[in-house]
Amino acid sequence: MVGGEDEQPIGRLGRPEEIASPSHRDAGAAPVGAWAGAGATTHMRRNTHDHSEAARITPGRPDGTIQQAEEAGLVFAFRARCLATLIVALAILVLVPWPRNLYYLAFAVGFYFLGYVPFRLRRHRHAEVIKLGFVVLDVCLITAAVLNFPSGGVS
Repeated sequence: MVGGEDEQPIGRLGRPEEIASPSHRDAGAAPVGAWAGAGATTHMRRNTHDHSEAARITPGRPDGTIQQAEEAGLVFAFRARCLATLIVALAILVLVPWPRNLYYLAFAVGFYFLGYVPFRLRRHRHAEVIKLGFVVLDVCLITAAVLNFPSGGVS
């Protein structure tokens, strides 16, 4: 019955039961009332579909977009690590005298390979564990390079 006495008046925001019920709208959508038109119902269906898509994404398995962004981040991090290692190796060649520079260049090469292995295994099933293990090896290598001095009477 349109405009009958048993219906509640529709105000600017819609019927009171529609405003009070969070299931009829999401945080960004306007309430669905007589003033909202047919587009509001379509908008509501679209948002419901978006929420069901988000519900299918499990924490252990990111969707393709997140995987692509993570992949791009890992590639960038590896390239930055290679550039930093190259700069340090060139500085060692220029600043450190001949017998000692081979010692420190060996550490730089080791640091490069400790970054290369997890980069190559980034799609492996246990990639997270591999990365964490190589972070520990990085710390050990850097500690060894700082604390150990080359032997042979060179100071």
